[in-house]
Amino acid sequence: MKSISLGTLPNNNILFDPPIAHAAQLESWLKTNKDYVQVVVAQKLYEKKNQNKDLPLDSQIQKINQIPNLPAKARSFWIKAHLSITKPDQRYYLLTCPSCTKPSGAMYKNDFTCLYCNNNFPSPKPQ
Repeated sequence: MKSISLGTLPNNNILFDPPIAHAAQLESWLKTNKDYVQVVVAQKLYEKKNQNKDLPLDSQIQKINQIPNLPAKARSFWIKAHLSITKPDQRYYLLTCPSCTKPSGAMYKNDFTCLYCNNNFPSPKPQ
């Protein structure tokens, strides 16, 4: 059985009315799940940022050194780690040009001229 994936722009519609058994099944599913589909669309649950992942079972957590031995098809992993900051003055952001968003190399709250767009700014933008 071959599967088909359909997509469209947010303000377009796909109308199903061809004499195809799969289309009738899809239409029936849509009628049955109309309320759920409306919630998914209204809340944009199809976007990755809106998808909640349940925490894994302890048996699903892998050690980092085990990842190379896992099946090649595995693309995401749950890992448990202990993080330590070895350089307390390390910046955890990138200072960029507010106009072209390229890295600035400038210090925060210091006037600078962007090397890429040649604009002058009072401060780079942290990202």
